[in-house]
Amino acid sequence: MAHVSLTKAASTDLDELWNYIAIDRDNPEAANQLIDDFSETFEQLLRQPGSGQLLVQYSPILRRFPVRKNYVVFYEPTDDGILIIRVLHAARHVSLELFRDIR
Repeated sequence: MAHVSLTKAASTDLDELWNYIAIDRDNPEAANQLIDDFSETFEQLLRQPGSGQLLVQYSPILRRFPVRKNYVVFYEPTDDGILIIRVLHAARHVSLELFRDIR
């Protein structure tokens, strides 16, 4: 059965996003909704693992997929599902450094 896996970096990204919105912005309901939106996106990507833009400059199988207008999920299809590599704000500068040694 196909499943969604997350790298430690992706889990940290989600925790930091939740903390920023829930605690720093004092809006736990919005933070919970954002996490729900990410979960729905992960399930969509699991059903359609070829979705999103292929980023061959970083990896031959790395893809990016937008969530809402402000976030991006970086993931790779695997033999048994998908691996979420990072979850970042769309305004963040993307470089190879974000993807080094995270598996």
